[in-house]
Amino acid sequence: MRFLDKDPWTGLTSWFKYDPITNESTIYTEGDVEDSLEWTKALQKDESYSKKGMKKEFWHYATIPNAIYHKLVAEGLDWNDTKAVMQKIDRDYPYLKATTKKHV
Repeated sequence: MRFLDKDPWTGLTSWFKYDPITNESTIYTEGDVEDSLEWTKALQKDESYSKKGMKKEFWHYATIPNAIYHKLVAEGLDWNDTKAVMQKIDRDYPYLKATTKKHV
């Protein structure tokens, strides 16, 4: 793998890999998500945070770190399909949620 770039704004690092046998090129993106996960874990424990948001008609459901966003885009998740996004978060990424409740 060869280093391509480190984005100072997002913290994402991009790597390039070429496989001469299959003639395929791949770009990998990685980043640190620890701070984001610690923050959402703290928000999950604060039940009043979700209740206040729902009362104000703004419910902070999840925080998607850039590295995971890029992974989901590469997997083909349609970000315009809110139901699919919520189902994916509930099923595969519950630790990204800022609440213990489920979106229905």
